[in-house]
Amino acid sequence: MLVDGGHFLDESSARVPLGAMPDDTAVWAGQDHINQLIADGVGEVLTWDNHPTSWRHTDWGDGDDWKRRKSDVRVIRSAMPPDSEALHGLIRWRKWLWRYGTTPKGSIGGSSMGLLRATLAKPLWLNSPRPGSEVPWLEFLLGGRQINGQHPGRFVGDVRQYDLPAAYATIMGSLPYGGGWLQMPAGDAYADILDRYDGVRPAFAYCTVTIPKRLRWGPLPVRPEPGSREMAWFQLTEYPTGCTMRGTWTLAELREAQLVGCDIQLERVWVQVEDSSPPFARWYAAVQDGRRMRGFAGTLAKMTGNSLWGQFVISPVSKKKLVRKSNGGRESLRLKHHSSPRALDLAEHLTGSVRAQLFRLAIEAGENLICAHTDGAWVQYEPGMDFDGWRVKNRTREFRYLDAQRYSYRHRQRWEHSVSGFPREKARAEFEYWWTYHGGGVNGRSDRFRR
Repeated sequence: MLVDGGHFLDESSARVPLGAMPDDTAVWAGQDHINQLIADGVGEVLTWDNHPTSWRHTDWGDGDDWKRRKSDVRVIRSAMPPDSEALHGLIRWRKWLWRYGTTPKGSIGGSSMGLLRATLAKPLWLNSPRPGSEVPWLEFLLGGRQINGQHPGRFVGDVRQYDLPAAYATIMGSLPYGGGWLQMPAGDAYADILDRYDGVRPAFAYCTVTIPKRLRWGPLPVRPEPGSREMAWFQLTEYPTGCTMRGTWTLAELREAQLVGCDIQLERVWVQVEDSSPPFARWYAAVQDGRRMRGFAGTLAKMTGNSLWGQFVISPVSKKKLVRKSNGGRESLRLKHHSSPRALDLAEHLTGSVRAQLFRLAIEAGENLICAHTDGAWVQYEPGMDFDGWRVKNRTREFRYLDAQRYSYRHRQRWEHSVSGFPREKARAEFEYWWTYHGGGVNGRSDRFRR
């Protein structure tokens, strides 16, 4: 574990110079530590979408390239606990991976992919059609959904946070995937397919959907047409109402749309042919084993489980950059990169299934929904409320809310703050700045807030 700009602690807690790192040793550091070193002009860093992934203490003269060295420090996108706790957690995490036949890789996501490869019972075919068929028409991944159910303000009373624990990893654990895609013939087979859909097997449909205007929230995201050049990665996803849409969605989402009164005309349907056993089952069992570890080791295991799905859809427009000192300042150089195997069908089934569950919760909560984001939601609770499959993660009597990515709540006589993109220790200052700027509020009234 990195302790300063030139030294790390080995597993015996001995302080070792980075230049003397053994070949079988990997050093890790927290993102904030690396950001501070770069701000202080120490070393150079490799970033991916502006997040540091590797840092080195010296310039090895690689020019406009980054050649991996044994002394490169790997970066964890999380706050690190105190040195002794962090080191102990990293050791236990490494031993956990070893028990399943793999080792830590260059990142948490890469380590999760290594765990998958070590636990697969047989080869896994990605994005594969059956003979005479084709894969679903998917060109872009549409990620998690956000809903701002109320105007910014302060909410008092019984406010509860609901979540789907390890949402994507849990779905993957029992997912029948890898048998290939079968395009179903049009006709009578489509008549009641949404009614018969079990919500488990991956399935997509290309269809036309008419959405009533009376709905408060639309059930389906706007998806670019096949062949569109629009880069959905950079677009704010819309969920319109009072319109007719045409595109490809998961059957899980279309089922929820049907339940709220949408008219759906199916044109093509693809289903995943069931294989002998869920390919991710052993991987998921290993992740569940790791999550039972206490402290920082358990946190790392959770991060390992949560990061796998993203490895299948590393964006082709991601920016890989080298940041280093230059003439007393810093320069950024964009580098070439190679993506992992892409499986939009797998990732979109995961994100679409969770979007469908979030929409169902929003409909059931109605006017009591404050906000929702991906696999979690804050709700003004009333007796009798129950959301199937969701657990109560937090409860509070006072909740301050700006939007789905910025909120705070009172917990055991202190305030907790959440701001997307900010670690816990910096989220407080960021939230309080914007809360003060907007002027505060009470029970959702927005008249005191700046627009």
